[in-house]
Amino acid sequence: MDDCLDPQLIEEARRVVTANLAAGRRIVVAESCTGGLVSAALTSIAGSSSVFEAGYVTYSNDAKMDMLQVDSNILETFGAVSIATAWAIGWQIGWWHWAIRCKIIYPSVSTTSRIPSSMIACV
Repeated sequence: MDDCLDPQLIEEARRVVTANLAAGRRIVVAESCTGGLVSAALTSIAGSSSVFEAGYVTYSNDAKMDMLQVDSNILETFGAVSIATAWAIGWQIGWWHWAIRCKIIYPSVSTTSRIPSSMIACV
């Protein structure tokens, strides 16, 4: 799989997997415009199954509201491709996995655009 992905993306994914392995954390990802590429990069790394918990691809606003409980007011006010939406998604997935796993803190990542990287929210 990593032959299909940008080498720089794979190297960043390797850094994320390694750092989270060392810290004993698991990762949750929610993606929109990246369409699963972040999850694909992370899971292409050997050993990623020890850290990768889940990945959600919610491309439409309806999916963001239905699957991730993003408030429609956020989407209407700021748009799907906004820091506010990325933060709301990241917060939601981080909270769910924290609650489900008995207070084990999960880094969560949400993306709302292919570019710029400032649209990526880590909660």
